[in-house]
Amino acid sequence: MAVSVSLAAAAPTLSGIYNAASWVPSPLPNSSIAEGSIFTLIGTGMGPASLVEVTMYPLPTSQGLAGTTVQVTVGGVTSHCIMIYTVATQVSAILPSSTPLGSGTLTVSYQGAQASMAIKVVKSSLGIFTVNERGSGPGVITDVNYSVRVPTAAAHPGDILVLWGTGLGPAAGDETEPPTPVDLASGVKIFVGGQPATVLYGGRGSSPGLDQINFTVPDGLNGCLVSVAAEVNGVVSNFTTIPITAAGQSFCSDGPSAASLAKVQNGGTLNVARMDVDTVSGNNGSALFEQWNFTDLISSHGLAGGPSVGSCTVDVVPSGDGIVVTDPFSVPGLNAGASVTVSGPNGSKSLNAVAAGTYLAELSAKGATPFLSPGTYTLSNGAGGSDIGPFTANVNVPQALIWTNESSIKSVSASQNLRVTWSGGTAGDFVSIFGTSGLPSISKDTQFFCNAPAGDGQFTIPSQVFALLPPAGVGSNGLPGTDFIVALITPGTFSAPGLDYGILFSSVTVSTVLGINP
Repeated sequence: MAVSVSLAAAAPTLSGIYNAASWVPSPLPNSSIAEGSIFTLIGTGMGPASLVEVTMYPLPTSQGLAGTTVQVTVGGVTSHCIMIYTVATQVSAILPSSTPLGSGTLTVSYQGAQASMAIKVVKSSLGIFTVNERGSGPGVITDVNYSVRVPTAAAHPGDILVLWGTGLGPAAGDETEPPTPVDLASGVKIFVGGQPATVLYGGRGSSPGLDQINFTVPDGLNGCLVSVAAEVNGVVSNFTTIPITAAGQSFCSDGPSAASLAKVQNGGTLNVARMDVDTVSGNNGSALFEQWNFTDLISSHGLAGGPSVGSCTVDVVPSGDGIVVTDPFSVPGLNAGASVTVSGPNGSKSLNAVAAGTYLAELSAKGATPFLSPGTYTLSNGAGGSDIGPFTANVNVPQALIWTNESSIKSVSASQNLRVTWSGGTAGDFVSIFGTSGLPSISKDTQFFCNAPAGDGQFTIPSQVFALLPPAGVGSNGLPGTDFIVALITPGTFSAPGLDYGILFSSVTVSTVLGINP
């Protein structure tokens, strides 16, 4: 007697649906999925063990790909999504432009087993692709010959560039075939360093779901990490950055030196370091020593974790992750010795190694007698380590600035710019303005980070920043609101044997907690 055994596929699980460029989690303001956009599903059991990608047109719809199909039902109408790739833990597809707007259900099937989750379909919600493929840091922004602008080949004011994203809006035609380039008349706006750019074209690019926006770089911008964001129909994209330098130059100027950039451009590696002492919460010190290759350089948020002076960025980070945004990839740490000593008017403290290349210490607890007071502090590593030799570097801790309009700022609005004014600081100092609003339901914080010259005495945070804060977010006190920090930063550089580029700074802060008006 013959016996047949049928093994059913394990039921898939779904843990998230994301715009394939921005990776913003639901329910943040720009997390909905737009008609005609590329989205990515995260879960388990959704496809085969090895990645299967579409290799030819027409792209598959109801027939699926390698046993995986995706459907979306909104308002009683079911649409078959257009497949791009599938693997057990990740599936990417295009939401047809004809999908009705509103809340509905997404269902993924693999070999007959199904899983479903809620989806919100909107007309437009643009995500900008980024070099690190996680929705933050340097954007995938090219020249007209499709070369990505990087620190060794920076853009210039007046250049025409192409921003690549998905979610600009619905398009007509067969979305299983390459699109005809047609401006979608979406009214998309591009902001570079907070300035509006002239948009020349906004429509589909070379493949279904892929959008390109051609724009002109505004005048007066310079830096390795100048912010870039978009807005379509009132929905703001993820924030990215781009390097910009003066006409006739190739290397951006507020990061590693020209010699260091040339070295890594030619296949070498860079030994980089960041050291700081701060008064954000108590008194703290840190020193970070890393080795970067060219891919790391062009993908990174930068050593300081924030944008070039004059810009703001917004990032979604794990709750409690701190105010310096870390890169979503790992690099080798460097041995700079057993510890780094911080010495100043109130004695000496040691920053101890907690991981390869990472040295940390709480110099004094919040509420205790501060270790850091105005004056000069010396950081040194004694005899050095196997990768980084001995150094001695000085940094000045200044008097705290005065936040002159703090008392008049009672809340921030998602639809209005906000001007911050201060007094204090000297030539070469800059002011960092941080804000963090948490969403406990997903254990994520939305964090903004702005930098401005201290001598300006004021900075206007654009409304696009506040539009991305969660309306139901909470501050560190657990109450509705946003932690809002204004810090005076004194920057510097230092050198050591084995080190290509080192920065150090002190940070003296004033902080408050504000509400959010959606």
